[in-house]
Amino acid sequence: MISKSLPAWLLVLLHLDLTAAMRIIGLWNEDAARTPYQLLTNEPNQLAEPSNTKYSQVPKFFKRLGSSLRNKSTSTSAQNMAIAEDSDNLKHYYNHIFIRDPQHPRGSCTPQWLRGHEFDERLDSTFRHKYISGDHLLRNLLEKFRLNETEAPQKLSYDTRRLIHQALHTLLQMQPNKDPETAVRIAHYFQVFCQISGVRRQERTKLNHLILACLKKHIEPLVTSRRLNRHGRYLYRWMERILPTNPSSGKPLLKE
Repeated sequence: MISKSLPAWLLVLLHLDLTAAMRIIGLWNEDAARTPYQLLTNEPNQLAEPSNTKYSQVPKFFKRLGSSLRNKSTSTSAQNMAIAEDSDNLKHYYNHIFIRDPQHPRGSCTPQWLRGHEFDERLDSTFRHKYISGDHLLRNLLEKFRLNETEAPQKLSYDTRRLIHQALHTLLQMQPNKDPETAVRIAHYFQVFCQISGVRRQERTKLNHLILACLKKHIEPLVTSRRLNRHGRYLYRWMERILPTNPSSGKPLLKE
C-alpha cells in the first residue's frame, strides 16, 4: 500500500517544493525591485550631489538673494514694508554701515557688511529685498553675473559693461546730503559691486577679475575727482581694502 502511493507522495512533495521555491523567488524579486528605491531615498545626495556641491560653493549672499531674484513678481509683505519704511530702522541700519564703532575690532562694521555678512537678519532681508531685488538695475546685473559665472570669458560682454556703466551713472545721480535712505541705497550698490568682484580671494574667477578691472577703471576717476559723493568715496575706500590687489599689476586697486 505504501509502496503504491509513494510515487504520488513524491509528486506532491515536488509540487510543494516548486511552489515554495517560486514563492521565495517572487519575494526575492520584490526585494530586488524595492532595493534601488530604498537606496535612492536613503541616499538622496547620490543624484543631487553635483547641483548641491555647486550650490554649497555659492557665497551666502547669493543664496539669500536667490529666491527674490528668481521670483521678481513677489511683492514685499506689509510687515516688511513697515520695517523698511520705519525711520528708526533706517537710521539704525545707516549707523551700522557708516558710523564707526569703537568696540568693533576694525573700528567699523562696513567691511563685513560689504562682504555680505549679516548684521540683523530681519533688517538685512528687508533692505536687500527693497534696495537690491527691488532695483531693476542691480537685479539685472546680478542675473547677468549668475548666467556668466560658470564661464571663463576673455572680456566682459557688452550687456555686462552696459549694466555696470548704468549703475555708476545712477550712483552719480545720488547726492544724499542728510538723507539716510539714499546713503543706504548707495551702500547696496557697493555691496553688489563687491560680491560680483569676488570678495573671496581663493574663489575668484576670471569673470570676477574682469568685473573688478572694469570697476577700477571707471570708479577711480570719480573718486579722485570727488564727483562721487562722500558716502560713495567712503564705501569705495573700504571696497579697495577688502578686495585683493589687481592681479595684472599687483598694485592696490586705489592708491592710498
